[in-house]
Amino acid sequence: MANKWIVAISVTTGAMMAAVDTSVLNIATPHLRGVFSATTSEISWISTGYLLTVVMGMPLSGWVCKHFDRKKVCQGGLFVFIIASMLCCFSTDLNSLILARVLQGMGTGILLPVEQVILRQTFPPKEQGLAMGIYGVTIMIGPAIGPLLGGLIIDHSHWSLIFFINIPIGIAGLLMIERFVPEMPVEASTKSTGNKPDMAGIALLATALFPLLYLLERGDRLDWFETQSNVILLLVFISAITMFCAHELMTLKPAVQLRILANRAFSSAMLMSFVLGIVVAATLFVLPIFMQDVLGYSATDAGMALVPQSYRDDGGLSFGWHFIQLFASSIVDRNWTSDWLLQRSSDDALYPWSRHDGCDLATNPPGYFNFTHSNTFVDLCIAAGAAK
Repeated sequence: MANKWIVAISVTTGAMMAAVDTSVLNIATPHLRGVFSATTSEISWISTGYLLTVVMGMPLSGWVCKHFDRKKVCQGGLFVFIIASMLCCFSTDLNSLILARVLQGMGTGILLPVEQVILRQTFPPKEQGLAMGIYGVTIMIGPAIGPLLGGLIIDHSHWSLIFFINIPIGIAGLLMIERFVPEMPVEASTKSTGNKPDMAGIALLATALFPLLYLLERGDRLDWFETQSNVILLLVFISAITMFCAHELMTLKPAVQLRILANRAFSSAMLMSFVLGIVVAATLFVLPIFMQDVLGYSATDAGMALVPQSYRDDGGLSFGWHFIQLFASSIVDRNWTSDWLLQRSSDDALYPWSRHDGCDLATNPPGYFNFTHSNTFVDLCIAAGAAK
């Protein structure tokens, strides 16, 4: 079997690139605004469109993993990300850049959950808390190097280099996955349990999110609900999200398992993640603009000013996961958490460890029993923060 640490490095390449891209783009926003002669609201769709399709791709990843080798799914998501990065490099106007970012988001949405599945299957149960901590720290590398890297590119090179750097790194990631990650075929019995993805649920989710994000983007410019079109957007959102919730609660194989939110501990964690996502995303989007437009910082200086907080986040995340791994078993009822959460997990194919005996919160924190479903809400709030 391949060395688990080499496998971890191989599969986290995509997550690291996605995180770097997001933080680099925040620094580049004022420059891109001038390049494309666009307003800040229009430029924000480069990030908002990307995050919207990340939300769409995550529920779809469960179905994909039920029907295809997870190694191939990981490679496929990374390949889509690389192709989309190439399209971003050659974009000549804002609309083409937004469309390329939308495609990039679809690849990321499928890639991120599958990477965690591979890590779960690679590391033994006692080390899975550590594995998720490593994954989180890898993602935090993006905010650590992204702002400074973005500032240097904007000040000393062409903006398209922001996306071009993904290509060689992504190709190296593809080769490492091919070389070091073992095949992970799907069992025939598991494959036969779900023939079709919940496309109706995914479509309803998209129908709800797009008018919400569009409303947040244009509301303050058009006097919010004094404008009839904004009222229509709100009504469409309310109708679509109501239909989405009703459909997901009634369908046998939902795209997003809403019933798991009945657990107060889990739903409280998701609420805190929701609020944190709005605060963090909005701050990281606005701060570079404030520094460059109001304080007169160069892109490089603004990037350097944002680097220290990433080291704070990295340290906190590392400590937090070690705390969960070492002490969670003494403060929770293992049997209750595992029984309740696992009975409500609808993606046994995507989370095969959920069928193992002895699974508990100390090695499987609640947020990762159903990563696809929980992170759908987290990415929704991040998209809302970016749009606002």
